[in-house]
This record gives sequence, structure tokens and C-alpha cells, in this order.
Amino acid sequence: MRDGHSARAWLAALGCLAAVACDDSTTPGVDAVAEADGEGGTADGDVPGDRGEDVATTDDAGVEAVDVAEETAADDAGGETPAACGNGLCEPEEHCTACPADCCVCPAEAAILDERLTSAAECSGAVAGGAFDTDGWRTTDFGSRIVYDFGAPVDCGALHLDLVHFDPMTMYRHVGGEDRYLNFLGLYQGDHGNHWEAADRHEVSINLQATDEEPDSFRDHAIKLKAGTGTEDGWGGGGATYTETEFDWDTAHTYRLCLDWTGERVRLFVDGRHETAIDLAWSTEGASSPGLRYLFLGRTVFDAGGWLDGATYANLRVVAGGSCP
Repeated sequence: MRDGHSARAWLAALGCLAAVACDDSTTPGVDAVAEADGEGGTADGDVPGDRGEDVATTDDAGVEAVDVAEETAADDAGGETPAACGNGLCEPEEHCTACPADCCVCPAEAAILDERLTSAAECSGAVAGGAFDTDGWRTTDFGSRIVYDFGAPVDCGALHLDLVHFDPMTMYRHVGGEDRYLNFLGLYQGDHGNHWEAADRHEVSINLQATDEEPDSFRDHAIKLKAGTGTEDGWGGGGATYTETEFDWDTAHTYRLCLDWTGERVRLFVDGRHETAIDLAWSTEGASSPGLRYLFLGRTVFDAGGWLDGATYANLRVVAGGSCP
């Protein structure tokens, strides 16, 4: 992390400590828009009773209370206990829900999207193509997608989504050109949905990608997480990595995704299991925070790659200030 961002996190921590609680109070509404494109431990100290040799000299009730507090913090962080909570820096493994003293840039938790996607009447996004049914919203052609405008940038949050009847190996339809990929979900600062444009503007973008780029390779059996940040070279400020687990895709299975982001890291969970993460780096000349405002479902790019015939999206939930799983 750049020194400038660390300094901001440290100052934010001081603000939290001074005010006891820290609330960035982003309370965005939900609207609709369109357009698109894109490829590309613990610091609790040695608590008596935590170890077997201390049990005899420690009050059991007190120990249980401490242990419960520690377990709650670990659960809030997705099973990752902060390594140095309270040191004034928002470390990669920390999050505002687990260490508010250091990571108080997050707003108070607030659901800004909560939609089953089983009918047009309950969908607040801008819908192009596709079809709604009892399972959710299904892609039916190359142009199928839904675009959401949160109404205001969200610096820190979590996105929950179910993928029903999802098998990129059998659903992928190539539309020409060398690039054989699809960003089937994208988060952007701008409403263009184009990571190249985002790079030029020093924006932030996060994409989940399916591909048949290398037939019969692990790339076809995984999900690619890509993140671009506000650095001098735009796209290069983030990274790209495939999930650690290869999936034997099954259209009979519903995959439950959770994606969360802060100013330091993007994490991806599938079916409650942590799959992969990307650390973010920032430029003093670029964006100063994630500030993600626009969400694209179905696809983001129209000038390359392909589309998934029949992929179904359901139970979409976006929580400002939330975290996974």
C-alpha cells in the first residue's frame, strides 16, 4: 500500500478513536442506467485462560466472554482474525466490521439492493434483453444485461448473488475476435462498464470473468477475478487471478457468490468458501478510494468475447459497509 493511503487510514483511525464511532454515512438510493465494455495472533494480547496451562488460575466466565468476543470478530472478518487491530493501519486482512478502530472508512451497514430477480416488477435496474422466471433473470442473447446505479459511490461493501443453471463450459457462445472471455459481473466507478476507459480515467473496476480461452484447461473450470485501480497505468494498479479451486460446473447446482471490497483488498467467496483475493494499490495521481457506483449483470463488454446462453442470476443483495461471506 502506498504511504499516502496508509497515512489516510491512520488519520481515519484517529478520527474514529476521537469520535468513538466512525460512520462515512453513504446512504445511496437505487436507480437505473446503461452502457458498457471490459476485459482485459490477533492483537488481543495473551488473555489468561486462552491456553491450557493458564486455565487453573483464570475465571472461566471471564475467559468465555473474551473467547466469544474474539470468535465474533473473526466471524465478522470472514474467518480471518485481524493480525494487528488497533495499530492505526487498515491491514489487508482487516475490515471495518472486524476492526473499526483502524478501518473506519466504511459506512454503516445498509442494504442498497435486495432483489430476487424473478420478475421485472421487482427489478430496479435498467434491463436489456433476457427473461425473468421463477428461478431469476436469465440471459437469452448477446445483449442481455442489467445495469444498476447505486446513486452514490460505495467505498466499502459486499455483493451477494446466486448463479443458477451456471456452466460456462456449455453456455459460452463466442462472437468473434481473438478474445474468448466474458465479464459476467462488473462493478465500476463510471457508467461505461469499460475497464480500458476506467483505466484512462484512473477509476476502479472489479470484474468476474468466465472464459473458454484455453479449451480443456483449468481456466475454463474457474472464475477469474480482475480488479483495476487508480494508478498511473490504470489497469496495472490492480491484478488478475483465477479462483484457487477448479469447479466441475453443474447446471443443477446454485452457486452462491459473495464479493467484498475495501480500499485495500477485493475478496471472492463461492458457496461460503474463500476462493481468491486481490490487493489494491493506489496512485496519488489517480483515484483515492474504490467509490464503486455501477453494477453490471449479464455482461459488461460488447466489443469482444462472448456471452453465456441461459445463465441465471438471482437473489442479488448489495450491502454498503458489509463483508463476506
